[in-house]
Amino acid sequence: TVLMTLLRSNLSFSLSLLLFTQLLSLAANATLIDRGNGLIYDDVLDITWLKDANYAFTSGYAAANARESADIFADDNIFPDGRMGWAAALQWADELDYGGYNDWRLPAVRPINGIQFLDGEPGTPFAIDGTADLGFAFTGIGWVDHLGQPASELGHLFYVTLNNLGICDPTNPIGARFNDNLRACLATPQPGSGFVNGGPFMNVATDQSDSYWTDREFPTFPESVISFRFGTGFKATDHWDEESFAWAVRDGDVANAATTVPEPGSLCLALAAILGLRSKKRVPTTA
Repeated sequence: TVLMTLLRSNLSFSLSLLLFTQLLSLAANATLIDRGNGLIYDDVLDITWLKDANYAFTSGYAAANARESADIFADDNIFPDGRMGWAAALQWADELDYGGYNDWRLPAVRPINGIQFLDGEPGTPFAIDGTADLGFAFTGIGWVDHLGQPASELGHLFYVTLNNLGICDPTNPIGARFNDNLRACLATPQPGSGFVNGGPFMNVATDQSDSYWTDREFPTFPESVISFRFGTGFKATDHWDEESFAWAVRDGDVANAATTVPEPGSLCLALAAILGLRSKKRVPTTA
């Protein structure tokens, strides 16, 4: 009877530990939470995305406000399909009122060294392995700053949260210079690359030439803004008068306390308490 009691106790503990491990795994992977009403919360970046990556088009805003200046360098153009210049994108996000919130913005990007944007290989500010502020990055890592924090919200979504592959394989460079690699990668992308996993989002522009604006200019190139291309995983730059898409985000979660999903740390404490109570049960001993 002592042996059977011991076996039952160990089996129960093992099952509890297995459940604990599985829940931890689920919690670690559940970084996108659908809050309803077209809002997706990212619990790693602690931002809320619009589910619709081209809401300027589907809402009718682009068609109602379409304009194209005669000035070829104008950055406030708006096109009916949702593309717009950088100034127009900044204004659209700043004035957006959605879901009861009016503090929307364009996705953030910051230097990987925490100070200033870096050039990469000689003669170009790009790299294929995430070691420069432009180019491509590793799946599961993306671009991180000197403190190990995500340095690109769009890049983190593509490479880490959704675990997509860029068209260039960073572990197998084709040539000595980035431009050589880029041409080769565009001609023969690595298998499985691109915006294969779209997660819960809709209307994401994924043609190789489609880009999304960020909130920062790139000082190496005059009048250029850092952008991201979901069709290739390429963090590039566009002149501020280019026709790019705008995707709005806001800081924090939109859920109230009653509907907030427990953070992994809270889950750990709760399950650890359960396991702790289990361990306090003593195996009976014989006289």
